[in-house]
Order: sequence, then structure tokens, then C-alpha cells
Amino acid sequence: MGDIRRFFVVTVDTECDKGLNWRTQRPIRCWNVIEDTPRRFHSAILQLGIAPTYLLSAEVIRDEEAAAVLQALPGRPEFGTHLHGEYVEPEPRWDAEGTYTMQCEYSAELERAKLQRLTELFRERFGRAPLSFRAGRYGISGRTIPMLEALGYRVDSSVTPYKWWAPSVRFTTAPPFPYYPSPHDVNEPLESGAIVEIPVGVLPGLFGRLPRRWRQRFNPYHPVMAWILRRWNRSVYDIRPRLFYAAFTPLRELLLTVEWYSHLAEKRERDIALVMTCHSCEFRPGANPYFHTEAQCQRFVDTMCRVAEYALRRGFVAATLADVAAQIRIRK
Repeated sequence: MGDIRRFFVVTVDTECDKGLNWRTQRPIRCWNVIEDTPRRFHSAILQLGIAPTYLLSAEVIRDEEAAAVLQALPGRPEFGTHLHGEYVEPEPRWDAEGTYTMQCEYSAELERAKLQRLTELFRERFGRAPLSFRAGRYGISGRTIPMLEALGYRVDSSVTPYKWWAPSVRFTTAPPFPYYPSPHDVNEPLESGAIVEIPVGVLPGLFGRLPRRWRQRFNPYHPVMAWILRRWNRSVYDIRPRLFYAAFTPLRELLLTVEWYSHLAEKRERDIALVMTCHSCEFRPGANPYFHTEAQCQRFVDTMCRVAEYALRRGFVAATLADVAAQIRIRK
């Protein structure tokens, strides 16, 4: 039991300034990256000894000032990529109201071409290949795995176990620990592989107690089930799994998530990784749907730091996504 490793990872989906309903501000700008990420977030998380993984969207990579600020950050953070296809060739939609399209909605050919272009942009800007990736809006599918492998990636962190985002994007049966994902079904672990799936942290709640075969057949988009979920969420309590994301998950549940993953490691006697996520635009007032004042943004960062500090006290070790992939012992 003593040699079980518990990794704690902080990831930042690094994007341009957004607004209500995640609409992109016009003209496209990255002031949250240039001004707020270094002073409000990075300096605070670095004091805890944590090097974050910044997953960069194409418009951030293209922005010379934003890219220079990121490259100058102390503490050796990791930089990976984050695909929002609206702002990536081929067939970009520069005038899109927001980044709402999931990449699994593209044809396989278009998805592959956009991933290749995003990776090329990263190489041109940073002079090296990215190792870690996350799909925008978690919109990955099994076919994406060989695409990432062909481009030289080592890590995907798009899966959110137990949760669902769209009829075609469901992770209700995905493991809550790192695994080698199948190209046929990203929820299914393989014995080995070139890509390590390092899922985002999720507190399963009541839903996680259902047998896997029930979760496999569960359809949250059936009209009856959708009505039940809406009613129970309002009238009783939130039975949905909760993302390890301080923007809307209460502090108590964030701390419970740390405990749940710690107990998972002991119960399964295996290495685990707990991944906390956020968006860079949440560090800037008015550049996101949730926080409109300096005080709100600061409370958000303070909550993240409080949870991270708690995890480190509970024996978790700070790491980047690439660090986890290099060090963790994976078994099916």
C-alpha cells in the first residue's frame, strides 16, 4: 500500500476572452492570458509547488504577446494543445459566435486535418512537439486516439468519467484512473497503447454506485430520464456526477473529490491521478460567463489553491500531465 502513487494535476484550458454563454469577445483577444493568468493564477499556484499544464487553443498560440507571456512563466509549466475547431484551418469559422462545435461532430478527415494544423502551429511557436491534448468541450471519440498517436502525442485528458455532454459524448463507463483508451470506444481500457488517457477528476455521487452494465445502457437524453434528472436536481439534490472544477462545484464537494480519489487508490491498490480543470478566461473579470468582478475571480483562484493545498497535505504529489504519463504504473 505504501508504494501507491497519487498524482495531483492542475490543467488550464487556455483560450481567448469569452463572455456570457461562452461567446467570444470581438475582436478576438487574449488579455486573460497576457494580464491575469501570470499575476492572479500562476504566481499563486506556483507558491504551492505546482507546475500547471496549460492546454492552448489556436488563437492563443497565434497571439505573439500571449505566447511570449506563457513562455516566460516561471516554474517550468507544461504546454499542450486544446482544439476548438472554429479557429483552426481547414474550414475555419472566424466569425463563429463561440466555440461550441465538438470535434467528434466533424468528419474524420476534417478532424484529422484540424488536429494536424493545431499541432503545426504549436511546433512553429514553441519549437517542439506538444505531448498533451484536450478536446474542446470534451468532445473526443475513439477515432481521435490514433490521430493523436500519429502526431506524436503521449497524453489525452478529454474524458470525464461518469459524465455526459451530448448524445455522442458520454463517458458513463470510463475508468476514473489513467488507462490506455481503445480507438473503438474511448471508454474502454486496453492492456497497452501509445496514448495515455488521464481523465479529468469527477465525484461520481449516486450515479457512480450504479453497476457498470446499467451505466452502459443509461440514456440521459431519453425524454423521461431528462425530466427525472431535472426534477431530482431541483427538488432533492444533484445526483449527477460533479466535475472537479471550482467554478461551480462547492468547496465541500471539491474536498470530497480529493478524499474519494485517495480512497480509490487504496481500494484498487493502484496509482491514480486527480486532475483539476479550469479555463484561463476565468481569471479575468467579464471574460467568462461566471465571474464579473476582481473579487469573484480571486475567490475562484483562492478556492483552487485551497483544494490543491489540501490534496498535497493528503499525500498527493504535484505533476503535469506529461509527468504522470511518464511515471504512472498503468494496469487494465
